Amino acid sequence: MSVANVTMFEFQTAESVEEFASWYKDIGSHPNNDVSLFVRTGETSAIGISVYRYIRQKKIGKMQTNLEMLEHQLT
Repeated sequence: MSVANVTMFEFQTAESVEEFASWYKDIGSHPNNDVSLFVRTGETSAIGISVYRYIRQKKIGKMQTNLEMLEHQLT
């Protein structure tokens, strides 16, 4: 059974949406997903959808993303 994350985003500025969209495109949501979709829904809002074939993929991807974010913050 597939598992999905659906996340709504609200940003302070339109520029913040662009910055995040760029990051999302490069790093994206969690790795190992079958679908990764980020849609701008307004000037400062968006929605992200990630679909995984198995819950195990989602859990492993979350750990990998957390590690990448920590590494990014340290550089």
